[in-house]
Amino acid sequence: MLKVFLIIAYLLCDYESVAERFSSAPGAALLFVFAALYAMLAVGLLASAFIGRHSVRIALAALFAAASHFQLSFEWTTAGPMTYQSFVNLYNAAGQIDHAVAQHSATMARAMGAALLLFLGVALPPRRWRVPLRWGVPVPLLALCALATLLFVRGGEGSRALPPAYPSIAFAGLMAGEAIASVPKPRAAPALPRPDAPLAQDIVLIVDESIAGNYLDIDNPSGVRSGLAEERAGLRITNFGYAAAIHKCSANSNAVLRFGGTPDTYREALASWPSIWSYAKAAGLRTVYIDGQSNGGHLQNMMTAKERREIAEFVQFDGVPAADRDMRIAQVLAAHVNNGLREFIYVNKVGAHFPIADKFPAGKARYRPILPQGGGTLLSWTSNRAGFGGTPGEWVRYRNSYRNTVDWNVGTFFDRLLARRGWGMPRSSIRPTMGRTCTNGATPETTPIAAPKMQRRKRGWCRSCLSESPGHPGWTGHAIWPPTATGRARFASFPRCWC
Repeated sequence: MLKVFLIIAYLLCDYESVAERFSSAPGAALLFVFAALYAMLAVGLLASAFIGRHSVRIALAALFAAASHFQLSFEWTTAGPMTYQSFVNLYNAAGQIDHAVAQHSATMARAMGAALLLFLGVALPPRRWRVPLRWGVPVPLLALCALATLLFVRGGEGSRALPPAYPSIAFAGLMAGEAIASVPKPRAAPALPRPDAPLAQDIVLIVDESIAGNYLDIDNPSGVRSGLAEERAGLRITNFGYAAAIHKCSANSNAVLRFGGTPDTYREALASWPSIWSYAKAAGLRTVYIDGQSNGGHLQNMMTAKERREIAEFVQFDGVPAADRDMRIAQVLAAHVNNGLREFIYVNKVGAHFPIADKFPAGKARYRPILPQGGGTLLSWTSNRAGFGGTPGEWVRYRNSYRNTVDWNVGTFFDRLLARRGWGMPRSSIRPTMGRTCTNGATPETTPIAAPKMQRRKRGWCRSCLSESPGHPGWTGHAIWPPTATGRARFASFPRCWC
């Protein structure tokens, strides 16, 4: 029968994941559980396909096809299973859907073909055998509830290689249940005590992007020049070494920087703690956000319209090539520091997110050979690795291009920024940090300051945000804090998560 053939063809589209799941099963018992759940879900699809009422059958076909397309697009892009956490991350990054479509259109088109097989298999009217509505709907619903129960018990994991029509629906149900069960709290007001006297200086927080601390000369004698390792008149430079990450996803990590919290409390912090803008306004500072990564007023990193209203000045650089944006940031930042106003200035730099071939001028390439340039001068970030095959020779060129990007967007950036001496900072200190997750049982307090181990990912793709891992995971940051209250400007730069 055509309908059964189409559904079987749809299930075979993901045969590689099923074969891998069977070959990697740790025991016969777990393999039996997986096979039983897979069969239950498949029977649910078949039962849906033979519902006699056209409106119900077509609605289920559209729902299952949309969920399949979403799931397969994610898994075929990241080469890994979707979990509840990755589902939530994708939900939070919904504003970047246009980037995802532009970067992964080929994969999404292939997933659309598989989803179309399922839609036709379920939606086409059955000719001979029909399932009564009282059985056609409860069967897939029971299968979905069984999957949702498994995912809930296993903390959002366990959907690998199961029919992709179901997990996204189950995750959405779990997410809705979590939202309903949680009691909304009003966002608190700033509560930290502070002196009554108004601040006499600006505070600047610079968030760098995809800068690995072990690539910098402040942490590695053979590292790329950062502009922070040499002595500078009137500045005291201090390196506090590596730090640990709050979250593995850059969006969450950026949000935690703005709302505070720890790995145990960051959800509560994002929901109800006061923002960094609120603290700045409570201290009498004008709030400024300089964004080098997005344009057109787009909000990213889980920033909401409500949070945006707490920012007095919102700066982006529409139409400026990626290689020039950090230099423009240095210029705009220096102008703000010298404008005579007391301000809190939060900066998201371009840094060295993939692609890095066009993140530095061709004439500033100290390290060679490099990747071909000219393919994406306006791209601040992407996860499209078209043209990069991962061969040893390409990795040599990639790392050299990455070093040139770091040299330009960190070394030259701080050269130009710190050369503007109108800040009234007779004495200052610079604090670089490099964030990473401690996987050897050490804590951030006891982890020695050494180059972090490279963390390999399957095919080099991040399973949380669809970004490619170029072989230099880690974060970095820098900070300048005046040791006395007489300095006019405070600088801080903290790491943005490299997914």
